[in-house]
Amino acid sequence: MPKKLKKLNDKEYKFVYSRVPRLCVDVLIFTENGFLMSKREIPPFRGLWHFPGGRVFYGESIECAIARIAKEEIGVKVKIGDMLGYYEIFNDGPYVHSDGFVFAVKIKSGAVRGSYQAKEFQAFRKIPAKMHPPQKIFLKKNWARIRKLLDR
Repeated sequence: MPKKLKKLNDKEYKFVYSRVPRLCVDVLIFTENGFLMSKREIPPFRGLWHFPGGRVFYGESIECAIARIAKEEIGVKVKIGDMLGYYEIFNDGPYVHSDGFVFAVKIKSGAVRGSYQAKEFQAFRKIPAKMHPPQKIFLKKNWARIRKLLDR
């Protein structure tokens, strides 16, 4: 993996993601109080509960992307569990077709804190009403498996 991951500038982003899907990883953080979600501060889906997540960069492994995203967005190091599944979004903005792969994680160290993307966090044992729509569908579809993880 490259030592420094290069983010795309606006022109590159539009060029690339108007032609190919965007690979994303999301973290469903399991705690003793439920699964932790954040409330989005930025579009799309501003003001809705969601799984923290983001793009996988060129040359970055899935595990490294999960670790980077957990550190950047939540301020924690995580233990990565199983992949819970995936969801697709075809309309969350211009130049976007996103494929999000959701991983179960547990916090290893660090204190939960927000970022410019989301400042508020809450643990849930049920699916919140005001939630990122594709992720809400994902939770409903995979609820039996997620429920088992909550009951551990």
